[in-house]
Amino acid sequence: ADGAPLAGADVTVSRPKAPRGRDELGAVTDEDGRYLFDELAEGAWDVTASATGHVETEPVTVELSPDRARDDLDFELARAGSVTGVLLDADGRAASAHAVTVRGERLSGTTVVRTDVDGRFRFDELPPGVVTLFAVPGVSAEVAVASGEVTDVILRLLRYGRITGRVTDAAGRPVEARVELYYEHDRGWPDGEGASDRNGRFDLDELPAGRGVLIARGDDMGRRTPAVPVEVAWGSEQVVDLAFGGARLTGRVVREGGGEPLEDVIVEVRRLDEDVDPGTGVGVMHARDASDADGKFAFEGLAPGTWRVGTRDVEWQPAVDPAAPDAFDVRITGASATGDLVVRPTPELVVRTTCLGHTEEEGFSMHFEPVGSPLLEGRKDRWGVPRDGTTSVRGLPPGTYRWEVRYTRRRPPRDDEDRVLASGTTTVTSGETTELDVLISGAAGG
Repeated sequence: ADGAPLAGADVTVSRPKAPRGRDELGAVTDEDGRYLFDELAEGAWDVTASATGHVETEPVTVELSPDRARDDLDFELARAGSVTGVLLDADGRAASAHAVTVRGERLSGTTVVRTDVDGRFRFDELPPGVVTLFAVPGVSAEVAVASGEVTDVILRLLRYGRITGRVTDAAGRPVEARVELYYEHDRGWPDGEGASDRNGRFDLDELPAGRGVLIARGDDMGRRTPAVPVEVAWGSEQVVDLAFGGARLTGRVVREGGGEPLEDVIVEVRRLDEDVDPGTGVGVMHARDASDADGKFAFEGLAPGTWRVGTRDVEWQPAVDPAAPDAFDVRITGASATGDLVVRPTPELVVRTTCLGHTEEEGFSMHFEPVGSPLLEGRKDRWGVPRDGTTSVRGLPPGTYRWEVRYTRRRPPRDDEDRVLASGTTTVTSGETTELDVLISGAAGG
């Protein structure tokens, strides 16, 4: 960095975009800081320089040809900096054996160290610039790294947040239930969870800061309290009570044509005027239940609004519109609502595959995409099929489908194979069985 020659520095040349270590050559600078690569093949080469206590340079790409040598490629290495510090807990005591992470734009990935018995930590070989230090819970600090200097910092951990409260029914009686906290980023699973006891009391601790909603679920998926907005701050403690209530939706699952009640059919309800999936325009599933021996189903704790009642059962589909994914909508304005779900058997597609010339035993699959049905636009189904044998495909809504049989082989790191071996169209009809013979010839694998 001061312009003086640097002996013992490592200079590396490699082909651009080549895996690390492949087509790579190295040299060490002499006492005058000079290096030499002789008899390099023509073409493009990436050149980098590094040395202990200094920051590795970004690659410089040079073009070589038989009549052109490069003797003007000099590097100036910046001295690396260091960050040391001490990590304290929320009470000001040394936090030993605790992870501290450093990240920065000029760093390749993240580096994690653990504090010693005195809570001290150290990061070396850092490029000049701004880095960010992290520790859980609650530490995020930007630190300026100076070339050739050591920067000392003090970090202090925060306390987690905590939520306590009670879960009751509509009459104020305590309820044992699962309590779940979901933050706005929606990872698909709770960010905090617990359970209420026989007195309805719950305690969620070790909660990171964030904003979201708190709900309680009954033992059956059909019961859920209204979502209560919450905001958790580091070190905060708050009391939030949850109460089951809302409307009750009941009905039966019956077979089309005779009204025969059906047992063990999966029924789902989805809210249509909130929590809508932008891809399908249909509400996210709120609750799921299975019909009993009399075909009856029941959902409780539903808020006022429009709900869609349907089924994703493999063996049964709504009879109202065979192409629709759900059956009927119900508007809840009072304490209860009712409606019957009329279903018919789903169509069955029996696929018989015969493969000629294949040596592979696995890796075959069949893919279906609907043709000419706006209601099913964007739907894709995939079923594994044997090399030779029969597969029963259930759950496809009636309609015409374009199908493909594919062979897929995963061979790391780069030689994956995904080939279409056969294709065609077929039509499935509500309540009927369709048979399809597929002949595949040729070799699957190389």
